[in-house]
Amino acid sequence: MKQKLMLMAGMLSAVMIFAGCSSTPIPNHVEPGITNRANVVNAVGICLKNDYSKDVFVKMDDSVKDHQYAGEVKAYTENALKYLNFNLKESEKEAKSIITVKFDSTAAKRMTVRYFMAATEDGKDAWNVISNCTSAIEDIRPFLPGLVAGAIPCVGTQKRSVTNVNKYPGFLIAVMGSPEKQQ
Repeated sequence: MKQKLMLMAGMLSAVMIFAGCSSTPIPNHVEPGITNRANVVNAVGICLKNDYSKDVFVKMDDSVKDHQYAGEVKAYTENALKYLNFNLKESEKEAKSIITVKFDSTAAKRMTVRYFMAATEDGKDAWNVISNCTSAIEDIRPFLPGLVAGAIPCVGTQKRSVTNVNKYPGFLIAVMGSPEKQQ
């Protein structure tokens, strides 16, 4: 248990040290009214169980379940998991894995926005992903789809990724939903 906490603290520190994202908006033709502002996203994936289930239920962490953007972030997460061929279940009882999602931000001279996704099976950790970026201080909403998209390469893996979501628009389209499906 102590080793696991040390590993998590070390990975989070590494993500925060190597964090960076520019604040230049990219065109977003997917979701009217929301322009993704997270360009370069740092993510770290930790896989503790190689044979994890892809039958999942997504829930928000208690710390953010009442946040104004919780519904959006849950939808982004579910879209990302569908893109990765996970099977979303309607309830925790139907699912073999429970995905818990949370996000937060801190600000001093610059703002750091973080996104966390953790999978558990039978009460034991299977894998988790932490992604973040930094920017000038502003509302966190435009950074959330990019943070989820930047986390995609690390889901269910043991790796670190620096993803420029401008170079992988498929990730962002997958997270936000395609215009064809919305009509």
